[in-house]
Amino acid sequence: MFLISSKEKASWIRKSTGIQSGDLTMTYSSIYQDVIVATDIVHCKGGSLKKETMLNKEKYVIKDNRLPHLLDKMRKHGSKVFLATNSDYVYTNSGATKRDWVSYFDYVVCDAKKPLFFSNGTLLRQVDRATGALKLGTHTGEIRSGHIYSGGSVEVFSEIMGSYDKEVLYIGDHIFGDILKSKKLKGWRTFLVVPELAQELSNVTHVMDMSYGILGSLFRSGSRQTFFASQVMRYADLYAASFLNLLHYPFSYVFRAPAMLMPHESTVGHEDVLPPHHEIIASRSRLNNEDGTPLLSPTVTPKRFPLERAETLGDNVRRFADTPRQFTQIQDEEGDSDNSKDSDKELTPPNEDEEVAGEVNGEVYNCE
Repeated sequence: MFLISSKEKASWIRKSTGIQSGDLTMTYSSIYQDVIVATDIVHCKGGSLKKETMLNKEKYVIKDNRLPHLLDKMRKHGSKVFLATNSDYVYTNSGATKRDWVSYFDYVVCDAKKPLFFSNGTLLRQVDRATGALKLGTHTGEIRSGHIYSGGSVEVFSEIMGSYDKEVLYIGDHIFGDILKSKKLKGWRTFLVVPELAQELSNVTHVMDMSYGILGSLFRSGSRQTFFASQVMRYADLYAASFLNLLHYPFSYVFRAPAMLMPHESTVGHEDVLPPHHEIIASRSRLNNEDGTPLLSPTVTPKRFPLERAETLGDNVRRFADTPRQFTQIQDEEGDSDNSKDSDKELTPPNEDEEVAGEVNGEVYNCE
């Protein structure tokens, strides 16, 4: 991957599949792959990003004294808390605390390789806490608290915790790797952490969005929702600027989304009350006006009277069809014209207590 100066930029021509300058062509697909490789190099184990973070933890790592309190509160309530991170053990263990950080969780998984962790997974191996190296072979024994594991899949830990589907509340900050995959593949309850939400609630972002239309709101572009916002609405059961907001709710609290009104409901306030004499449904009679007064005078005969349903039809109801007296249609085979003479053949009426099956128009009717 390389950078282009302003002078070189003028020589590049935009194409439908990429950009071109002389004999050099860069497709959009190759540019995407270059960006992915560069990002992986920075974020990978031993990359410059993690090295710089571990050397300047006071600058890049924000400590909050409420976090240990929330984790302990969850476990005292009877919930099992697990940590699944894509970071390796050395980087995860670099944030030294007064208390062993592993004790805050029931199970810890490093190098989870999400979103692969939610599907097929990888080999499950145990981490040697003394050296940070992985032990040889695949771990097939019991998964115990206080130990660190690398890789694996969500199926293994679901069976250990005894929690499946909607019994799990998964908290993550990546809409695709954490929220979307855990919701679609496992049906977990999801909690998306959106730090930018704190700025969304201020007036500064709204002013930026109205002024420039881009790089403003994360959730809206003008009057429309962004693609990120649509994914949040579809896959995140809860979302907030920080999951520490759970401290303000009891664990028995039931979160419910506000009711979505249909277009005809949004035009009437819930507090509005119709007067008792108001007709909700207008009269369908063509003999009355909208106010209920007669449309025609008594001396004028209307062209059409309203239909009335009789209380009883008496004995005039014909419950069964008449017995066929004549073949109404016979489908002859090709070249067979002799049977056409039978088209007007009279049928002998059956006795009243006899059932007759006749084939008419290719369907079988049962006549009584």
